[in-house]
Amino acid sequence: MNRSDSELWQQILDNDNKAWGELVNKYQALIYTIMLRMGLSMAEASDCFQQVWFLLLKNKNKIENPDRLKAWIVTTAKREALRVKKKAVGDVDESVLDVQADERMIADEQLEELQTQSILENGLKAIDERCRKLLKALFYFPEDYSYKRISKELNISINSLGAIRQRCLAKLKELIGKEI
Repeated sequence: MNRSDSELWQQILDNDNKAWGELVNKYQALIYTIMLRMGLSMAEASDCFQQVWFLLLKNKNKIENPDRLKAWIVTTAKREALRVKKKAVGDVDESVLDVQADERMIADEQLEELQTQSILENGLKAIDERCRKLLKALFYFPEDYSYKRISKELNISINSLGAIRQRCLAKLKELIGKEI
C-alpha cells in the first residue's frame, strides 16, 4: 500500500496487474471527487473514471516521469470531465462553458486536501475492523456522539477507549505515513 507511483509504474510496465489495481485504488477517490465537483453525475463520472484509466493504459509507454503520474491523472480527469460536459451541453457557446468550467476547477490546495483525504480513506480500509470502527466513530460521527455511546455500540470499555484510540492512530499513521 505504501509503494510510490514510480515503484507501481515500473511494476505496471512489467505487467503486474496487482500494481495496476493498487494505483487505481490509490487515486479512485481523487478522480471521482474531481469529476463530481466539476458537475458530472455519478454515471458520467463513472464513465470518465474508466476513460482516464483507459487513456493511461493506452499511453503507458509515453509516460516519461512516473513521479508526475498524479499530475497526469488529475489533468486527464479534468479534461475528460470537461469533454463530457461539452458533449452534454451540445452546441452552446464554448466561451460560456469555459467560464463555468473555470468556476468549478479545483484549486491545487483543494486537490492536495482531496488527495490527503483519499490516502486517509485508503488507510482506514486497510486497518483492522475494530480500529476502523472506532476511528470513524471518534472522528466522523457528530460531535454529540459521546464516548459512552461509542463504548456501548462498539462493546469496548469506556476506560479503554483512549488507549485503544492511541494504538489505532499509531497503526493508521504507520500505514499512511509514507504517502502523506
